[in-house]
Amino acid sequence: MKERGRALGAPFENWKWWPATMQCHRLIAFAEERGVSTVDSNTALFKALYEEGKNVSSHQVLGDIAQSFGLDKEQAMAFLASSEGERQVVQQIDQGRAMGIQGVPFFVVSSADGGSGQPEVIRGAGSSRSFTAAFNKLSSGV
Repeated sequence: MKERGRALGAPFENWKWWPATMQCHRLIAFAEERGVSTVDSNTALFKALYEEGKNVSSHQVLGDIAQSFGLDKEQAMAFLASSEGERQVVQQIDQGRAMGIQGVPFFVVSSADGGSGQPEVIRGAGSSRSFTAAFNKLSSGV
């Protein structure tokens, strides 16, 4: 995986941990509620885990990460020390499993107007052709 990642610009330089991610999911939701994009929070978490070799299961590490994208570290750590948001994360995971999601990335592409067509599903890191085909299928109403 590291070899393939390097070829694609994701070197996984210092990957040391295989963490439990519940706290990461909770931090992402906490940050999003405070205006931090999920792209920014996920990027910070992936960088910490895969490039910096940090244990993102640690509240201290997650507090530092929260601070890196502008959140109050102490507030983030107090949130993580509580059980707040756990039920919502479990519900999201259950919803994903009901949709057949077993890993990431996983994309559900549907029409912007909520049309009656079935959403298209792309499992894994789909190629641009996969996405183009999904968009074309949805736009044609097939």
